[in-house]
Amino acid sequence: MIVFTLIIPVYNLEKYIVDCLKSLTNQKYTKEKYEIIIINDKSNDQSLEKVKKFKNKLNNLLIINNKKKSGIGQSRNKGIKAAKGRYLLFIDGDDILYKNSLNIIEKLIRNKDYDFIGYNFNRILPKNKIAKLCRKDFKFIKQNKKTRIKNFLKGEIDGSVIFTVFNKKFIEKNKIFFYSNIHEDIFYIFRTYFFSAKFILINKAL
Repeated sequence: MIVFTLIIPVYNLEKYIVDCLKSLTNQKYTKEKYEIIIINDKSNDQSLEKVKKFKNKLNNLLIINNKKKSGIGQSRNKGIKAAKGRYLLFIDGDDILYKNSLNIIEKLIRNKDYDFIGYNFNRILPKNKIAKLCRKDFKFIKQNKKTRIKNFLKGEIDGSVIFTVFNKKFIEKNKIFFYSNIHEDIFYIFRTYFFSAKFILINKAL
């Protein structure tokens, strides 16, 4: 059974995509239990060629090529529809997932049915310096839905989707998909927080 689907929209990321894919393929996790879906959004650099080199080595990597440039939101939607995993991770092509990340998450979700799992992150600064545990909004993501939404509308909760793991059944049940506009993450994560009832937060950088 596939537990995780890692969804990555790619547009002209030749500088970063190799490091991103290395971090995903080097997971200390059974390859048969996760899949990687790349949505190539009409890249005109060497991104696709670099991704194809990984495809030749991996059975768990799927490449979807957009016929026309669609943007991050619609590309992610294609990834959702193609996903076979129980949980979804939206990863940007310049992100790196630490080796034990999928193991850490699976231990937490085993025999559970969370709507989402939030986690922390480190930021790579110039000269390869690292700012640790940059996510500061956990205290605002309350179990009380009214308070959670109020805090979100006040701008106290991060509006990005790349620090969250989503339950695919929960996403499909509530018809949570991305819109084709700028900051497409914000409405997606808002609807996640609005409909969610059961979740867990990991104050660990993954």
